[in-house]
Amino acid sequence: MLLGECKEYCLRAKIGMQNNNGCMRDPVIARASDVPHHRVGTKYKVYPTYDFACPVVDSVEGVTHVLRTNEYADRIPQYMWMLDALGWKRLEIYEYSRLNFEYTVLSKRKLNWFVNENKVEGWNDPRFPTLRGVLRKGVRVETLIEFMLEQGPSKRANLMEWEKLWAINKRIIDPVCPRYSAVSVNKASRLHVVNGPEKPEAVSVDMSKLNKNLGQRPLWKSNNLLIEFDDAENILKVGERVTLMNWGNFKILTKEVQPDGSYNMTGEYLPEDLDFKTTKKITWLADNTNLQIVNLMEYDHLIKTKKIEEDVKFEDVVNVNSKFISQAYADSGIRQLEESTILFMQIASFSLREEDTTVSTRSLKMETISTLI
Repeated sequence: MLLGECKEYCLRAKIGMQNNNGCMRDPVIARASDVPHHRVGTKYKVYPTYDFACPVVDSVEGVTHVLRTNEYADRIPQYMWMLDALGWKRLEIYEYSRLNFEYTVLSKRKLNWFVNENKVEGWNDPRFPTLRGVLRKGVRVETLIEFMLEQGPSKRANLMEWEKLWAINKRIIDPVCPRYSAVSVNKASRLHVVNGPEKPEAVSVDMSKLNKNLGQRPLWKSNNLLIEFDDAENILKVGERVTLMNWGNFKILTKEVQPDGSYNMTGEYLPEDLDFKTTKKITWLADNTNLQIVNLMEYDHLIKTKKIEEDVKFEDVVNVNSKFISQAYADSGIRQLEESTILFMQIASFSLREEDTTVSTRSLKMETISTLI
């Protein structure tokens, strides 16, 4: 076998084929292979199996306590048998449950299928539960560490919800996220302010009200504003007052629907009206202020069920429509941001109607934590 002359042979540990534990019935511990290794090429002809390599590597590297998920429970006697047969000291093994997430594939074989079938962009796709994937989606390393420590070494099987991870991440990044506004290109509505500035003018506002240390950014005002369609349709009503965030209160004077379904409105700025407790707040952008058109990407889960049952074919539960791209006008200030900057981008103040939220777990409330990628 070592000379590469017996490719059809394998090496087995002589334990006992009558053992009640199937893992102890003369398990294979080495196989011949002529497939080139990615590091050493064809230098070696025989390779150990995973079950044999683990106790050897752990002992050689000086591991004292072995942490293993409890799906390997049947293999613990085999692990100890290998150490005894080699005359090495037994190691301490601590079992804990494997962490599983809803609507998530953790199997490397299944994740590899998504990559090979071009269902994702690669191993760093934001929909992937890989480290590179979640970091690209805006998760901080501090979030992962805190989440991991909160779980602890529990032995009870569980199916976690992603919301807990996102809640930790939002708490960590909220104080350090600059705030910007955007308006969807689709059916973007217009509000003409009858007493607004005829030429765009800029004022300074805080990057974040939660953290003054982030500094300030310019906020452009104009008498022609862009308003999100959902806000125009559901919040802005003739004769009522609304608050344009970071500006003040306004009264809607007229509202007309356009051929494309959007709205043209007129409104009056009320500088003396400082009652913000009873008004609805909406986001906006000043038109003709060098706005940036951006592609906003929303991601759904890669599978349609919380958990893949054993009797279900994996390909049958794949979510073929898990990436959504939409265009939006964004504040011109985002041009100054560097790649991988995490920001809070508020698009619509209005939460989408219940009948619009039928896609399994897609985040449809347009107040999202985003990463420039």
